[in-house]
Amino acid sequence: MAVVGLMANSLALAVWNLLVPDAGAVSTLAIVYCVNAVVGLVNSLVLRRVLGSRGWPRRLTSRMPSTAGEWRRPGVTTAGAVHQAAPVR
Repeated sequence: MAVVGLMANSLALAVWNLLVPDAGAVSTLAIVYCVNAVVGLVNSLVLRRVLGSRGWPRRLTSRMPSTAGEWRRPGVTTAGAVHQAAPVR
């Protein structure tokens, strides 16, 4: 994807220089900024499509507290001693 982004920037700048040969630095930076925004959006959409539901974050419902203020990992007491965790429903 990085190579595609570099090629898109190079192509956009080449076309921009052909259309507006005496373009200033601000307009050239605006073109680079816009192309990078489009490439980043496409990259995000492609990654979402490829990863699908396997991506992060996953739902960790088994780590929800059973009572108020009880935020700890299953199987570990507050003192650090390991105990038998209750079965997950």
